[in-house]
Amino acid sequence: MDGIVVPVDRPVQNGAMDPNLKFDGFVTLNSDLNNPIRSIANLLFIKDKLIVLDNETDFHHIHVFDANSGIYLYNIGKITETNDPRNGIKGISDVAYNPTNNEIRILSRGHLSFSDYDLAGNFLRSIPIGAFGDHLAYLSPNEWVVYNELTSTEITGLNYLLFYNNQGDLLKRSMAYNTNQDNIGYQFTGFLRRSGDNIWFSPPFSDTIFLIENQKASPTYSLQLGANALPVNLRASHVNGNDLLDATYLDEGLFANGRFLVFTFQRSRKMLLGIYDAEQNVFFDSENSDKSKPINQLLRAGKVFTKNSHTFALVLTPYQIQRFMTKFDRSEWEKLAPGLFDRAEQKIPDDQWYVLYFSFK
Repeated sequence: MDGIVVPVDRPVQNGAMDPNLKFDGFVTLNSDLNNPIRSIANLLFIKDKLIVLDNETDFHHIHVFDANSGIYLYNIGKITETNDPRNGIKGISDVAYNPTNNEIRILSRGHLSFSDYDLAGNFLRSIPIGAFGDHLAYLSPNEWVVYNELTSTEITGLNYLLFYNNQGDLLKRSMAYNTNQDNIGYQFTGFLRRSGDNIWFSPPFSDTIFLIENQKASPTYSLQLGANALPVNLRASHVNGNDLLDATYLDEGLFANGRFLVFTFQRSRKMLLGIYDAEQNVFFDSENSDKSKPINQLLRAGKVFTKNSHTFALVLTPYQIQRFMTKFDRSEWEKLAPGLFDRAEQKIPDDQWYVLYFSFK
């Protein structure tokens, strides 16, 4: 295996998820009645705003919230069925922030294009790229990378990574995949994610996380998954649900800052959270943590997103929070997370998600 080996198969037993971790507060996203959040596929932290991509249902939206209060502000773009990008977005694959121009770039699957908007939600331009794409990341003022998951065309070839300039010209194709995987499906476990100043990539059902630099993907972390790792022959073929019943494999959430790596993964049909400390070479996971500690209860599930170089966000549903609250009384929760118990008792609607913040000391 290449890169730093993460001992996922040898987690610390019955301890804290990580002694360097602390809870840094929370916000609930109060979505508008006309724009409920049905899923959170991506979460961007831009100045005083939270931008939420909801594209895991038939109702694709990009919601904007106040980062401090969680109050819904407005949507970016609107959904259209027409072929004119000026009328809106036709199928959203992903959204990314362009810090150079202070703009939002949308990967529009239906228009095979980039669609650019300002932070107020005004349409700026559409740039054809000739590919569907699944995830999008900003690399530099004139370079972007698209993750193409198992969709072969004349533009993409049999490649996971497509590098474009700002004008939509294809610069390079990289990371070939097996011809047997051509066009076999969408929304597997591969991902392309920004964490701080770095872009991380992992292909479907992989045990390797790559760092993308200079149009090259370098293996940086290798997950030691043990006997339940998905067999290599299955990764290069049509995988179905029965193949995954007892398998361990990486999911899509990720935070990395050089020392700490935080990610979600599946093990025997359970979604788990893992934290790796490269300095100490130890791995913690939510299944084997000490459940008598309130912070470990909050870290049992959820989606992971990067807020900044030392803080990650964990997104949980009201149902998950309310279930965790029953494990301890109010006084215990107040010591860790003031206000969280009271908020959970209000029984907020399922479309008003919690964003919890954790940072490393």
